[in-house]
Amino acid sequence: GYLDASFETSRIDVDLQRYAASIVIRYDTGPRHYFGSVSFDRDVIQERMLQDFVQFRPGEVFDFRKLLQLQTDLSGTGYFTKVEVEPAAETSEHRVVPIGVSLAPAKRLRFTGGVGYGTDDGARVRLLTEMRRLNRAGHRAQINLQYGSRDKHAIGEYFIPWPNARTDLLTLATGYQDLQTVTFRSRLFRAGFSESRLLGKWRVIPALNYRRENFLVGVDSGIVRTLVPEGTWSRVRTNDPIFTRNGDRLSLNLRGAQEGAVSDVSFLQVHGDAKLIHAFGPRTRGIARLEGGATRTGDFRRLPPTLRFFAGGTNSVRGYSYNSLGPRDELRHVIGGPYLLTGSLELNQFFLPRWGGAVFFDAGNAMNSWRLPVKRGAGFGLRWISPAGLVRADVAWGLD
Repeated sequence: GYLDASFETSRIDVDLQRYAASIVIRYDTGPRHYFGSVSFDRDVIQERMLQDFVQFRPGEVFDFRKLLQLQTDLSGTGYFTKVEVEPAAETSEHRVVPIGVSLAPAKRLRFTGGVGYGTDDGARVRLLTEMRRLNRAGHRAQINLQYGSRDKHAIGEYFIPWPNARTDLLTLATGYQDLQTVTFRSRLFRAGFSESRLLGKWRVIPALNYRRENFLVGVDSGIVRTLVPEGTWSRVRTNDPIFTRNGDRLSLNLRGAQEGAVSDVSFLQVHGDAKLIHAFGPRTRGIARLEGGATRTGDFRRLPPTLRFFAGGTNSVRGYSYNSLGPRDELRHVIGGPYLLTGSLELNQFFLPRWGGAVFFDAGNAMNSWRLPVKRGAGFGLRWISPAGLVRADVAWGLD
C-alpha cells in the first residue's frame, strides 16, 4: 500500500584498500494508500454482477495483486476481449485510490471446430457454437456437436451466473449421445440442471438429470428411464495450472435412482478418484492416481452401460482397450461390473526445459466383487510442456 515509496539513499561504497564493499540504503515508504470505489466504463453487463468479481472493499490496504486478480477473473468470463484495471490518483489527504476498469465487449457469437483422433474414442469432427452474452445479466449458452467413429453427440447448455457471478453457476442442459465402444452400444437422451458453487476450497455441484437410454451390452439390452439426483464434491490444489509440479486433486460423486419415481430401476452409486503430483527435483516428478467405485442395486443387469463400471484405456489401465475390462456374461462378453478399483504410478524425467520422458505402471479392474483378478499394464511415453498444457504420447502393454 505504499505507492509513494522511494529510495532516498542507494549506493555501494567500495574500499579497494580492504577489498570490501558497504551497501547504504535509506528507503522512505511515505504514507500508506487504501482502495477506493471501483467503476466500470461499460454497461453491457450489469454492474451488480461485475462487482461480484471485486475481491476487495473500499478502505482496505491497496494491493496490486488484487488488481491483477480482478483483471484475470474478468478476462476469464469470455464477455470481454480486453480488460484494463487502472488505479486513479488519490482523491484526498487520506490517500484513497479509486479504481477504474476499462472493458472491451467480445463478439456475441463464437465458433470453434476441429478434427482429432484418440485411441479411446477414435476419429472425430467437432463444432462448438458459443453465445457468450445473451443479456445484461450475463446469461450464456453453447451448442456442442461431434461426429465420431465411436462417439456422436449433440448437447445444448444454458448458463446462468447465480448467485455469485464469480464463483457460482446454474446450468440447464439437454442432449443426445450415440456411444459405441468395444463392449457396448448406447443411445442416450438426457435433460436436467445443475448448480455449481464454491464453498471454501471445495467445488460442490448438486444436479438432477432425466435419462432415457437404449442400450446393448453383451446379451443385455433394453430401454431404461432414470431420474438421477446426484452430488459432486471436488478440490484442486496446484502450484501451476498449466504444468503442475506439486499438487493434488480429489473428487467424489454420489448418485442414485428409485424405481417408480420416474425410473425403471433402483440403484445407489458412489465414485471417487484422487491424484497426487510431487516434484523430486527441478526436472523430476512423480504421479500417483487412485480411482474406485461401488454400486448397490437389486438388478444389476437392468442398469444401462453408462451406469456400470468398466476399466481399460488412457485414464484407466493403459495397455488395454477403452472399457474392455470387467466381468463377463454367459457368452464371455464384457458387460461391466458394480465395483471399480484402479491405480497408477508414474515417473516423469525432463531432459530439456520442455521435453521429457515417462515410465508408468497401472493396475485395476471392474468387478462383481473385490476378489476379481487385477489386470496390470506398463509402458513408457514422451512428454511435452506446450503453452496450453502437457501433451502426452504413451505406449503400453497389458501384462495379463
